[in-house]
Amino acid sequence: MGKVMTAITITNPTDVDNAIAGLIAPSAVRRETIEALVDTGATTLALPADLVARLGLRVDGTRIVRLADGSRMTLPRAIGVQVEILGRDTACDAFVLPV
Repeated sequence: MGKVMTAITITNPTDVDNAIAGLIAPSAVRRETIEALVDTGATTLALPADLVARLGLRVDGTRIVRLADGSRMTLPRAIGVQVEILGRDTACDAFVLPV
């Protein structure tokens, strides 16, 4: 079975709030559309550390996670990430993967 990829847009929710409050221009909201691997076995979004840094996402704490190969790893967690996929959006936390 091959890999399934889809475009998702990740947005910094603090920037959105600041744009709504008039503190920054709407064009200054940091967002990026990337090609993401759809993993039907995953329970949580995972994003590369360089993307998290570019978007200025808030990282709060770490969690121990179990990877697909059964190994465990402690990863930082970005909180309140805004995600748009296939025309729908939501807010969720995301684990931050090393680059």
